[in-house]
Amino acid sequence: MSHSDVQSARTDSTQTVGHQPRMNASVSPEERVKLSAATKYLNEMYVVSLENEQRRNSEMITLNLEMQDYEVEEEGEVVPKVGSRVACLSDQDGYFRRGEVVAIDETNQRADVFLLDYGTRSVLSWGNIFPLPILCLDSSGCATKKRLLRVPKVLSLWFYAQLMQYLSSDCVYVCKGESEESVLVSELGEHFNETLGEMVEQMSA
Repeated sequence: MSHSDVQSARTDSTQTVGHQPRMNASVSPEERVKLSAATKYLNEMYVVSLENEQRRNSEMITLNLEMQDYEVEEEGEVVPKVGSRVACLSDQDGYFRRGEVVAIDETNQRADVFLLDYGTRSVLSWGNIFPLPILCLDSSGCATKKRLLRVPKVLSLWFYAQLMQYLSSDCVYVCKGESEESVLVSELGEHFNETLGEMVEQMSA
């Protein structure tokens, strides 16, 4: 799968502009979910419900099939705009994923993109960002940010190694609570919120 590079933008602006991505997916009380991504703070996590995980896999297949026939126009691609939904090409595995542009670095021709179905962010060159096919535009993102009840608001970076162990596992949690604050309990009975709280206490001791 080969693509031409995005045409360079001719502009004198060097400012970086920001944008908060739209989060449309929701997780209802008592739904079974998997951890997807950490955020800046320990008391907020992105999760994906088992139902949305199946939809994510299906839509990723659709997106990559659609992008196989994509051809760059002779005049080149339009520079990504903040707030626009795009197809993001990964240099690591060669697959496309759905994203939303949250910031533009016009000087270095790079964009900060939020991956709607995973809850992660990635900085990509404009050459790895393409218009999202019409078939993939309408549905909401599969990742949902949940605020965790009784978990201190501290920097996640302090607990990077521990969080990576949980994020890399395939553990299923029951998400309890309304949209404001949630409790995650594994199918084995582990209270994820309590585990995070204990991690903070041990660090403070």
